[in-house]
Amino acid sequence: MRVLRTGAGWVLGLQFSPDARALAAYVRGQGVFLWNLDAAGPPVCISPRASDRAEGVYFTPDGRGVGWLDYDGWNVYDRDARRLSRVRLSGPGQIFRLLPGPAGDRVYTQHTFPQHALVGWRATPAGWERDWEVTTRHLNVEQLTVSPAGDQLAVLTRPTTGPKWVDKHFVLELRSAASGRVLSSAPYPWKVTGPLVVAPDGRHVVGLHGMTVVVWAAGDRGDPALVRDASRNPFYAGAFDPLSRHLFAARSDGTVHVFDAAGWGCRVRFDWGVGPLRTVAVSPDGTLAAAGNERGELVVWDVDLD
Repeated sequence: MRVLRTGAGWVLGLQFSPDARALAAYVRGQGVFLWNLDAAGPPVCISPRASDRAEGVYFTPDGRGVGWLDYDGWNVYDRDARRLSRVRLSGPGQIFRLLPGPAGDRVYTQHTFPQHALVGWRATPAGWERDWEVTTRHLNVEQLTVSPAGDQLAVLTRPTTGPKWVDKHFVLELRSAASGRVLSSAPYPWKVTGPLVVAPDGRHVVGLHGMTVVVWAAGDRGDPALVRDASRNPFYAGAFDPLSRHLFAARSDGTVHVFDAAGWGCRVRFDWGVGPLRTVAVSPDGTLAAAGNERGELVVWDVDLD
């Protein structure tokens, strides 16, 4: 187990590189950091003024770039050239959220004023071109994530039409990543939302709502399964292992619970004594996990659940 440190702040974004040899993190009030896990040195701060939009920090598929969204647009840091560049997207409104597809040739954005929309983009020799656009003028889109396979978007949303729309429950929608159209929908039991995680094999979508793990099976249009224990500490973040066998869930009591996706029982619980954990990630090869707390600290440990 290793503890990596930055300045004081909540660790809200966390991602391993494709080869599991580097780690990127966004720390509120401190910026975007990059660690070489093969070395013992301090991290490199590649963007000291990043905002909370950078919580979606990610690596490009070749591992040579680190990208994130900020108020000034879409930023990509070249690890070889050690240079930061901005990618232009001619969108319908201000970009509020940006999600890259796993192959690197697709990007999905959520836009706000003056035109609310979800937009799918594809890479072309001439740059990024708009592939599809879905208006969200009358939708409250709270959570949005792309499946690891890159074929679907999972969305928690509700209509904003009619009186007292804020009293309506949300709905889980699975949308086509190729067109943005709704493929299926299922009830979400609450009026507020938490993070969404899609299993790499696409068989489950999981939401984290307070002290509850919310589980939908693929194609399920009925009520989700609700997994709870005796603890009163909420879950803040979740991540699947690459084989979709286990869900790692970070909790406010400083623990990471590992749930078995076969029956959703808690198989093991990690407690590193570092305080409330705000984010968690599992390396693409499944050998490492990392979690970040509210003091700018990250815990990295070896994973062996066999």
